[in-house]
Amino acid sequence: MRAALDTRPDPQGAPGPPLVPPSVLAEAETALARAGLAGNEEAFFRMLRAWHPEP
Repeated sequence: MRAALDTRPDPQGAPGPPLVPPSVLAEAETALARAGLAGNEEAFFRMLRAWHPEP
């Protein structure tokens, strides 16, 4: 799993605003790697569902 920043243009062609500063994305990348979730999205989402199952 990787943290990502989507700055694709909107339908009128204006660039999307960065919603998260790059430093925060880097911190998220580090946290995912330390948790053993780098490259393993399915395990991450299983963990989230176990923590907070949908009603």
